[in-house]
Amino acid sequence: MLLGDVGARLTAGAHCSIIVAPRGFARREHLRFSRIGVGYDGTPESKTALEDAAEMARRFNAALELIGVAPRVLLTPSRLGGTDAGYERLLREEMEMRLEAAARVEGVEV
Repeated sequence: MLLGDVGARLTAGAHCSIIVAPRGFARREHLRFSRIGVGYDGTPESKTALEDAAEMARRFNAALELIGVAPRVLLTPSRLGGTDAGYERLLREEMEMRLEAAARVEGVEV
């Protein structure tokens, strides 16, 4: 998804979770979610967003989709392995570990 100027300003440095809804969502009479996605990188802010998304998933009886986001510090190949293959493997392992830990949300299908 690409954010415009307003969306980019809202999400940069926001002090709360930001919910992005599809175009025309506000005009719908009957709200029905089957899936709620949340970006997660292991930071305190993403943990709060995960908690908020999990609560919404519980309320709407929806599945929760975790979207792994690599923190900027992990995007430095020399830090994690030197070679491209080694870097990719270590980055994948790190993200899988973070997502696995986050996927233990009680009462929600993740």
